[in-house]
Amino acid sequence: MSFTDTADQPRPPVETALRESQAREEAARADAQAGLLTLGYYKFTYQPLHDALGQVTGLITVGIEVTGQVLARQDLQQLNHELEARVQLRTHEAEAARAEAEEQRNRLLRLFGQAPAQINLFAGPGHVWTLVHPHTQELLPTRPLLGRPRRQALPELPSSSYLTKPLTRDKISQLLLEYFPPTQARP
Repeated sequence: MSFTDTADQPRPPVETALRESQAREEAARADAQAGLLTLGYYKFTYQPLHDALGQVTGLITVGIEVTGQVLARQDLQQLNHELEARVQLRTHEAEAARAEAEEQRNRLLRLFGQAPAQINLFAGPGHVWTLVHPHTQELLPTRPLLGRPRRQALPELPSSSYLTKPLTRDKISQLLLEYFPPTQARP
């Protein structure tokens, strides 16, 4: 086969098509409207025609416009790149915020640890130790306190209903009167 009838076709795809079928996308400018050149994408398939003896006698070229698909894929790739950049930025911001929160927590723990009063912090209905003042731990050196419920860490303490039930204003007033009774006026 000669290239005289395929002079306007790119040679490598045609030569490859003579050996095997091939499809590929190419950018091409086409006269779309009133003589204006616009960018378009086309998928060309080059298929050799064979005679009964298997000799190539011709070439079928089919071009299909795929501009919409290519532009959509390019837009998707661009959006993916932008999304990856935003995810990296948000991850960096979250890591910085976590580091700042950890630093603030450590400062607070140091502050409580240096306080002259034995400040211990508890959380939840089981009163789990979330902060143990160093002096408290010195008083109970063989007891693991941090992360344990108060009753588990110190089982010998009496059960106190005011520690296990929600406090209301009335209950607080009752406790204050019980432990700090008002003094009677003297004549």
